Amino acid sequence: MSCSVWRKLHKNNLKHLNLGTTPFKQFEVPTSYVDKLRRSSVLEAEKSMFPNAPLRVDTHFKDQFELRPEHFQELMENVVPGTAKTRF
Repeated sequence: MSCSVWRKLHKNNLKHLNLGTTPFKQFEVPTSYVDKLRRSSVLEAEKSMFPNAPLRVDTHFKDQFELRPEHFQELMENVVPGTAKTRF
């Protein structure tokens, strides 16, 4: 089973594109990876107390995380090949 992880791209990552909207990246990842993010993530209000933790950024929707730079390698290792999509 796979789950989707959405990662909002920041404008500084889009310098080469001149877009009026910010795209989202959607990836399929193993459920075990999402479970790990759920256990280790903290609310944005707690980010200064847990500077290396992934953030839960939109509590109105399930599994909305902001990953910090140190999490990208692990994310890329868990992306199911061929499942990445960009949405606007």
